[in-house]
Amino acid sequence: MPEPDRSSSTVANTIHTDSGQSIPTMLVHRELDYLTELSRNCTGTGRVIELGCFLGGSSVALLKGLESSGRTFQPIISYDAFEIPFKNDEHFANWLSQYGLKPGERFRAKFDRFISPWADKVIVREGWVPDAACDDQLLELYPEQEPIELLFCDIAKTWGVHLSMLRAFGSHLRAGSTLVQQDFFDLQTPWIPLHMWQLREVLSPLDALHPTPTCSFRCESSITPLLPTLWDESVNASTIEQAWDSVIAYWTENMGHDAAQVFHGHAFQLAIMHNRISDAVRHGRAYEAWCRSAHSEHTYFSPCWHDLLDSIAESLAGHDAETQELRALIAESVVRGSRVDSPRPGQRVSYCPESTRMTIWDGVCQRLKRQQPDRVILYGAGQHTRWLLDNRGSDIGQRIDLIIDDVPRDDLMHGIPVCTTDAFVPDAEERIIILPSSDSYEGTMRSRLSVLFDNKPNVTIERVYTHEDAAKLMQARWRYVVEAVPPSHRSGVHDCSLIVPRIEPEQPHRAALGLDLTRPWLDDMRTLFKPPAWCRDYIRMHECAFVWDFIEAIRPKCMVEIGTASGVSSAMMLHAIERFCENDAILLSFDIATRCYFDENRPLAAAIGEMAPHLIERARTYSYTDAADAASVFGHAEIDLLMIDGEHANPAPVVDLISLLYAVKPNSWVLLHDIELEHIDNGEIKDDQRHSGAGRLYRGWPFDKLQLWGEHPADRNIGAIRMPANTHDALPTMLGMLQGPWESESKGIRLAQAGRATLDGQPAVS
Repeated sequence: MPEPDRSSSTVANTIHTDSGQSIPTMLVHRELDYLTELSRNCTGTGRVIELGCFLGGSSVALLKGLESSGRTFQPIISYDAFEIPFKNDEHFANWLSQYGLKPGERFRAKFDRFISPWADKVIVREGWVPDAACDDQLLELYPEQEPIELLFCDIAKTWGVHLSMLRAFGSHLRAGSTLVQQDFFDLQTPWIPLHMWQLREVLSPLDALHPTPTCSFRCESSITPLLPTLWDESVNASTIEQAWDSVIAYWTENMGHDAAQVFHGHAFQLAIMHNRISDAVRHGRAYEAWCRSAHSEHTYFSPCWHDLLDSIAESLAGHDAETQELRALIAESVVRGSRVDSPRPGQRVSYCPESTRMTIWDGVCQRLKRQQPDRVILYGAGQHTRWLLDNRGSDIGQRIDLIIDDVPRDDLMHGIPVCTTDAFVPDAEERIIILPSSDSYEGTMRSRLSVLFDNKPNVTIERVYTHEDAAKLMQARWRYVVEAVPPSHRSGVHDCSLIVPRIEPEQPHRAALGLDLTRPWLDDMRTLFKPPAWCRDYIRMHECAFVWDFIEAIRPKCMVEIGTASGVSSAMMLHAIERFCENDAILLSFDIATRCYFDENRPLAAAIGEMAPHLIERARTYSYTDAADAASVFGHAEIDLLMIDGEHANPAPVVDLISLLYAVKPNSWVLLHDIELEHIDNGEIKDDQRHSGAGRLYRGWPFDKLQLWGEHPADRNIGAIRMPANTHDALPTMLGMLQGPWESESKGIRLAQAGRATLDGQPAVS
């Protein structure tokens, strides 16, 4: 039995038989479908064998394929111990319960019951495959000694068992045969990729079933001549280390450099098993960097990674240099939080299930009845509109007078006329409502409509999925689109003269950035700095000028902001990007909230729609995301300039920077806002808001740093720290900053406390 992943689903996957019976299985549908397809294409030149049939899910998948091929076939041969080891572990018991099993239980009878419709087509072999089996045991394991056309392996949980499997069964593969390794990408079985690399001349990669751990191989010729060369557990450390570099190089050719970094996890596991601490740290750090970044997207990530680190932390004794380096690696991972293999912010957009969409459009119909407009226009003649009219034709269809689209394909949809958006000229005497028809791009559509019909007071652009009634029904989403706000809809601008100190045209930090001391763009920036009247707690104009200095000097292609709020700083950074950077430069902004924290009626970054509506296309805004989520959007060293302006409680800014450590470029600058927050006393900040996190990070930074010059703390409340040439060199400093006072009870602070406990060899903070 494999060890369960703590992040496994609490509900088992199942495969359904023709009789309607559901068989619990550890395989996912992609793996089951793949087995069915492989067996369907079998020619009958050899046996079909599965090693590790469990309750019969893989057995049924193979049998379905063989039956659908229309050919007669020999019975498949299924192996399993049909025995669960006993463990006095509550989690283990809960994990087993989803399969209807208990620790210590023998489950052969359940397998027989599930597989009974195919009883005459399955030969069952019960028992454990021994480690490093001798010749007599090999013959006993496979007495048929016949060629094997398809071999499915899900038992290689130890080094010796994998060797026994290859010798007993792999030796009967022939040219054209297929070997499926279910645990190939799982870091808990590092011997599999090592052996498969040693066999690369006779077993070539066929399919990698990401994001599962399964990989298949095509047999080119007999593996028997190479079997004596395969390593066992006695292979020396230097040979292993050289092998991993070669394994990663080999798989880089087959699946790309980014994906091949997965094998650092296997190398870490094996180094830990052999007590090679320094090697483990090197590979573990590489795996941590890989699995936290966009490089691991669409590739299998072992969800046991964090459990493995937890168990290592509990077993560490002493505080020698090697042990402390391993503790630092574990603490680094702890601070970033537990990463499950879930969609990344870059993938995820606003999502609304069909049943919810129906409920939302029922609400639209009710509102239309109350509003009684003269005409109702639907904007968008695409897939969503087809769904809407197909499923809500009798409700909404009878209210729609016209469908407009920028590039319509048809003149009619469900009998409703369709015309181009530009051709629609609203009658000034009619009250018209326009409904955007998209559950993902309503913000973009509303921006377009606002520009077209801003001067038409009789035209109302309705909200559907962004309506307040629909907000509580929508799924939590990451990526969202800021809406442009027409001038007539804006609420005025703050009187900046009351809140902005005098801006010096010359600042000494500009020389350190390689710039002229004088800011030639200062008057233009003043003209653009128009925070909406509803905003508060935003970046001040002199601080904005400091940010513009860095954008002018660096000219980033990719700039990232942690902490979005109203979006005033975002809007001003977009203006700077437009002025100084190439046309493809963008700003990505992330915030843990889903609405503006001081005004729940305002979406995040709403100020962009008023201050920089023409630059919305250059902004990527994400809600319900923290710095660890942000890191997963980027590959290694992709961020040119980072601004941290999220939670200021100590040491939350340090946690943000640790989370983004591998995403920022070496020698890049990190802007820190509110570094003098605990020293400012101007009546605007309450005592319980004087958080010191950003200031402590700035003052404790041992590498290059710059601060805005000013006589008073409020004048110099922004600074920048520079990453070293090797970004990892900053990690000891940051881990050392994981100290109190703990100024809040947020998730970031709890992670910092857990990381501190790991470094100190103490039990993790719950």
